Amino acid sequence: MLDYKNQAIMMMFLCVLLTIGGCTPNPRFFNTNQTSHHTEKNIRKKQEVKQQQKQPEAEPVESASEDAAPALKPDTQHAAETIQWDADTTVGVQNHKESLESLPPRKPTQQSIRLASRSDHTVRILLSANKKTAEIVASMTMSIHDGRKDPTVCSKLTIERSEQQWAKVLVDGSEKSEVAYPCTLICVNEFSVERVDGQSYRGSILLVPGSNGCSIINMLNVEDYLRGVVPLEVGKGSDEVIEAVKAQAVAARTYTYKKLLESAGGGQYDMLATVSDQVYGGVSAESEICNKAIRATTDEVIVYHDSLIYAYYHSTCGGNTANISDVWNKSSLPYLRSVRDGSEPFCATAGPIDWEELWTKDQFTFIVNKYSKEAFPQNPFHGRITSISLGSRFHCGRIKECRLSTTEGDFVYGGDKIRFAFRRNVSGYPILKSSCLTEAFVKGNTVVLRGKGYGHGVGMCQRGALGRAKSGAGYREILKAYYSDVEIKPLEINPQ
Repeated sequence: MLDYKNQAIMMMFLCVLLTIGGCTPNPRFFNTNQTSHHTEKNIRKKQEVKQQQKQPEAEPVESASEDAAPALKPDTQHAAETIQWDADTTVGVQNHKESLESLPPRKPTQQSIRLASRSDHTVRILLSANKKTAEIVASMTMSIHDGRKDPTVCSKLTIERSEQQWAKVLVDGSEKSEVAYPCTLICVNEFSVERVDGQSYRGSILLVPGSNGCSIINMLNVEDYLRGVVPLEVGKGSDEVIEAVKAQAVAARTYTYKKLLESAGGGQYDMLATVSDQVYGGVSAESEICNKAIRATTDEVIVYHDSLIYAYYHSTCGGNTANISDVWNKSSLPYLRSVRDGSEPFCATAGPIDWEELWTKDQFTFIVNKYSKEAFPQNPFHGRITSISLGSRFHCGRIKECRLSTTEGDFVYGGDKIRFAFRRNVSGYPILKSSCLTEAFVKGNTVVLRGKGYGHGVGMCQRGALGRAKSGAGYREILKAYYSDVEIKPLEINPQ
């Protein structure tokens, strides 16, 4: 074993080699005249070889709290057609930013789905935008590439002030310097990670100019990205439900590649780290059982007639999933149609699927008056609520018409958008759990809504997947139960 002095000498020698190697940001990600950096490609290549090798598996880690179960996560407020963490983790129906197509070479297989050739296999995740200050620390050493001839090697970078094209920084806590945007922070060791304001991430960190500071973007291998996604979508898992975890891994991978393939190759990042795309928590979110499920399904995706599907999923269907055309203003898709979640709903095996929400008349009036302007701009609510009743339904049971009578007239609303108008009477006014309403009435001064399910209802029911796994179903069977007439195939990426 090398002593500390020899280790330090070896590290200095490695940094010199990296500098000579001309490590600069990859021009695919920025419109610059810089050459591609070799270090990052070598690191990714080693990581891909490592993933293909059989790795010893640790004992699975059981979820430490109910918060890891998707149906029990607290919900938060989001923009139109994005919803709470557990219910609409892959809503993906509005304002997704342009993304960069990037997939790795892979040996063709007879049953694989053919995709266009790509030079890489990376995805760019926006961690935060318009940051004036930030602290980025490497677990070992990182190099900073901002277009200058010689990259800076350090273990800690503190952004003291961020302007539109540059940042004042502290290097290793003492040396003051300036960094030009855009720049790339690359770990010089494949096992190293980078901490951004205390949160650890694999891959590289990109700093790009924003309108009021800089955007911090994590660029990493898709399979490594999934390690930080799957546990936050379906829980940390156990051997009992590993088939459901595998199903989640395949659905999340399909969603990711669908986003990459449909993008035009522009923009600063591919996806958000929030419920607007898929919840991503970096290294701290990872669990061994989820890593095991991701490795077991490496490169597998869901296809319909040899095309990647829109792999939407949600927390709890309540007994029936929904047709995509009944939920959003989108055309019908044969693989996203309403299906029954078993004679006794599998999602009910994980706990109650029914819920009740209460408001006073004044509270309900205030909330609907405020939020109907965005949800139903052509027919915003006004007046004071006097009664509420349910009308027609979609085939899946979700509400098509709900009539609100007020002191100034009647208003009829329906579809998934009622969740954004009939917000819950708790802190932050999160959206209603589901549009699958079973009862609605006014009793005295109280408005009562009862329903079942959690989320938009399109695609895979996550709690249903857990229930099916417990009953002995495999991940392919689970996926085919929620996505009609699909196939599970490995990716085939043509060499350039």
